[in-house]
Amino acid sequence: MQTANNNFTVEALVAKYRNFVKENCPKELAWDPEIGEFPAPMDPIDTYPEAHLLVTLYKRVAGENADQNILEALSKYTTAFYANALNEEELDYLANHFSKVSTFIFDNFADDYTTCWIGRPSQKVYEIIGTLKKVEAVKTIFIGGAGLCDIAMLFPDCTIKGYSGYSYVEELTGEKEMWALGQIRLFAAGIKSEILPYSKDTENSQYMSDVDIAIVGASDIISTNSFGEKQFQYMQSCSELLLFMDKKKAVGDSIDSLEKILVEKKYIKTIVSFEKSNIILNTGTTQKRICIRANKTTKDVVCVKNDVTGEQMQLPANRLDSTILWPSYYLTAKPKEGIALTEIVSFLDLLNDEKDGTEWILSDKERNISVVTNLSAEYKNANLCKEQLKLVSDSIFEDHLGLLSKITQSCVLCYSNKNKLGAGYIKELPANGIVAYRELVCLIPKEGIDVRYMVALLLTPEVRNQIMSICEGEVDAQVFPLIMDKIIVPNHSDLERATFLSEANYNAFESSRKELEQEHKSYIKAVRMRKHALTQSASAIEATFYALNAYRERQNGTISDNERISRIKQTTVKDAFEYLSMATKDLLVKLDHIADVEYTFTKPEWINPEEFVESYIQKHENGWVNFKPVVSWTKGHNLADKDIKDLSGEIILHKGEPIHLIMFPKDALKQILDNIVSNAISHGFIDESINDYQLRFSWETDGFDLKICVENNGAPIPSDRSTSSLLEYGVSTSLDTNGHHGIGCNEIDGIMRKYDGKVEIVSSPEDEFKVKYILTFNRTNTLKTL
Repeated sequence: MQTANNNFTVEALVAKYRNFVKENCPKELAWDPEIGEFPAPMDPIDTYPEAHLLVTLYKRVAGENADQNILEALSKYTTAFYANALNEEELDYLANHFSKVSTFIFDNFADDYTTCWIGRPSQKVYEIIGTLKKVEAVKTIFIGGAGLCDIAMLFPDCTIKGYSGYSYVEELTGEKEMWALGQIRLFAAGIKSEILPYSKDTENSQYMSDVDIAIVGASDIISTNSFGEKQFQYMQSCSELLLFMDKKKAVGDSIDSLEKILVEKKYIKTIVSFEKSNIILNTGTTQKRICIRANKTTKDVVCVKNDVTGEQMQLPANRLDSTILWPSYYLTAKPKEGIALTEIVSFLDLLNDEKDGTEWILSDKERNISVVTNLSAEYKNANLCKEQLKLVSDSIFEDHLGLLSKITQSCVLCYSNKNKLGAGYIKELPANGIVAYRELVCLIPKEGIDVRYMVALLLTPEVRNQIMSICEGEVDAQVFPLIMDKIIVPNHSDLERATFLSEANYNAFESSRKELEQEHKSYIKAVRMRKHALTQSASAIEATFYALNAYRERQNGTISDNERISRIKQTTVKDAFEYLSMATKDLLVKLDHIADVEYTFTKPEWINPEEFVESYIQKHENGWVNFKPVVSWTKGHNLADKDIKDLSGEIILHKGEPIHLIMFPKDALKQILDNIVSNAISHGFIDESINDYQLRFSWETDGFDLKICVENNGAPIPSDRSTSSLLEYGVSTSLDTNGHHGIGCNEIDGIMRKYDGKVEIVSSPEDEFKVKYILTFNRTNTLKTL
């Protein structure tokens, strides 16, 4: 937006004032981990120069009509104004174009003035509000949690009522300040505003009686129930309500009396669930939100819709359950017969054990306490104490002790982060004690019910699919207890439970037996393939040594670097020795891997995936002839561009620090990338007429996991080959290629599984990039804390 007059522009004059403050305000030294010490404003108010200008111009433009409550709330900005930054002519120009000044400032700097409770509406919120029929100019719009008045700006010809904030401690929230800034914005836009600072100020019939449309919670970062039953009842007949809330507020005891009235009187027209970015944690995670659209007329049907999946249905209004307003619940197929899960199991809240759990862990000087890390999607692997568990002394838990809780009795644990439900059981507690992440769902079976039965039941398709569908893939200690009574399970008798468990145990045994048989066959095949690889390596060394030794004998024992040892090839004495040195080292590595199936890499450490891949490319690309590496991110994409704080204001991530990290041995990750690159060279980049193949690297988070994708646009995997078979022992068609070490993709699979990850090979012959390796890392710093 350019607004020119007398060689002035709004943008240039705002920038001039900002730069003047930046250059002339008193400073003190501050510390940034990326750049070290730097001068920062001594007075925090000087970090908001555009607010100085906005409030001062409002006072100048409004004159005697200026709202004293606004000026009082924002007095610190007018006091801080640098009067000599702009001359009178420049200030007059800005005052004459005050509407454009306001628009420019709020378009570019508004995020700096939001609070921890109220932020900016998401694009999806704007879309939902856009479904309202064209609002007439005479209408009165009520906006609950108006904040900086983003929503109010959508109704320029209406009277705007509502409240800005929730009357919490002003010194901590700054809500009065945000209200005042929002009122200046509406004043500049010429919109009539009767918005009050706090929700409590609107709870009277005189204020609410002329409201036509109420939009509540659209800008909330954390949902509150500040718009209540009274305010809605005071609204006139046929008035409309759009009520936005966190999904957790739309189930069980969290449901407010207002929502119960809407259900009881059949006022609800639609319920939509959608996702928004989690701007508190800034970790790529999302928050589930609900929007209820209602008006004061009775409805026969309610439309429930899951915006993420696109599923929707028309539900008779009398079937709406006032204890759960999740579209996913109504869209989930449920058994017609059975009992609620809560009748056979109870929930144990590990979230309340933070202090006691941490103190108990720290009291163990040796840190020999076991930690539950891997849940299983299959019953046969669900015994959490059967395998060797990691100890709390492992470096991966060093910074996460406060997230672990003590397990004190036999229980079932389960969890899901979108893709699959994992579960496990602890029947007998280990002698040294055991802990688990507090986010895991901990279930205690009722008396007489075996924990093994419970796990086997949870992992049946009928129960698992219910849980995953209703919870939309997110099953944790905060969500699951809210809907446990909505999960329908078979009403087994004692005998039926015993029979069910016996069958589950038999099926698990049979499955494990077949896997062991297949593993034995694969191992025999692997030994043969490895022997073949070693034979090739040894033969190549022997041939080179024979040629070198024969030449030495011909020369009577005197040789020099540049002499050729073969009349046919151009190989010199120096070339031969260098090859023997390299080949011998390579052979030793192969022997090490074959002799020790538990080959030990260096200690796992935190790795920034972007930095590691960029460094790997830099070290190797000079030797890559017919292809080039590309990455899908801009440099520094994974670094925080500002300090990130939690709700208490404590900095949890400093500017310049990596946002997402994986815990993995660096040499192991290099070995994996070496194998992937070698596979691409051997099987993908095989057309000698093409010299511009590409190897593309990308990454993303998936719940707690982090995925690195390496893909190439070379030849596809043969159609008669299964991608899963490529991960079997010894499968490789380039056994003696440097980097393969005779075991191909199985080595990648083995390393990933050893460090709690997995690899998936995807064949997409129709796509530009036809072969993809997807590496999933479970050991990450991405932890959900809300």
